[in-house]
Amino acid sequence: MKIIIVSDHTGQALKKAVTEHLTSKGHEILDLGTNSDDAVDYPVYGKKAANALAAKTAPFAILICGTGMGMML
Repeated sequence: MKIIIVSDHTGQALKKAVTEHLTSKGHEILDLGTNSDDAVDYPVYGKKAANALAAKTAPFAILICGTGMGMML
């Protein structure tokens, strides 16, 4: 299954772990960023995931941020 994944800079380590786990289970991961520890605004990456879902790029997305509160909005 194809799954979109995004995170802000504080979610990098968790995003990497989730990506490795899902890949090991045979899933295809579409990483839309960020791929740096440089500070970014989480809404930019939340929007990328939402746009990809709307375009039916993948049926599911995982959004990760430092608190878990920002991405859920």
